[in-house]
Amino acid sequence: MEDQCGESINLVAAIDFGTTYSGYAFSLTHDELKFYGPQIWNSGHGGMSSLKTPTSLLLNPDQTFNSFGFEAEDKFAELVADENHHEFYLFQRFKMKLHCKVTEKRKKEKRERKKKEKRWMN
Repeated sequence: MEDQCGESINLVAAIDFGTTYSGYAFSLTHDELKFYGPQIWNSGHGGMSSLKTPTSLLLNPDQTFNSFGFEAEDKFAELVADENHHEFYLFQRFKMKLHCKVTEKRKKEKRERKKKEKRWMN
């Protein structure tokens, strides 16, 4: 990334991908002890403000990205109110589903590795 003068800017980013809520922060490498993050996330319908946003993902009917967090939930609520939501995809609290898939994949890989080791030992 470059600044307006064409100078290189390096940064370090952290993403807290939570089960219920998610957040982020970043720092610039030239001033690594100064962290930046969202001032506040706002929910349009619920009037809620938070330092984190819900781990909610809204996809368009063609399964492309639409929005994330409060924005996704608010947009989907509008679509439901207008009865236009049927072809959209709203995913909420999906982190553990992803974790389970990764865990199962690792278990399967471990079983296959043990089978290969056993065959090699015989």
